[in-house]
Amino acid sequence: IAATLAFLGLRRFPDGRGFLQWTGNDSKALMQVYLPAIEGHVPDAIIRTIRALMEFCYIAWRNVITDGTLLELKDALIRFHQYCTIFTEVGV
Repeated sequence: IAATLAFLGLRRFPDGRGFLQWTGNDSKALMQVYLPAIEGHVPDAIIRTIRALMEFCYIAWRNVITDGTLLELKDALIRFHQYCTIFTEVGV
């Protein structure tokens, strides 16, 4: 993740970070750079799996959940389960 190019709002912790509390904003900041950081280093199916999981988390964290939101959650969950077999295939 340290190799990711800087952009507005990117938080860097060159000496690590001893988090006593991990907030939603911390999670979102990490998610913004995590996929680009691992792309090209892991199979594409792993990228798709992690993306589906992250989308599920983002949707679930919304303040308001509607019928449309529930459909988005269901879609992300279906995609996660569709792609997560890659971990078994590569022996993880």
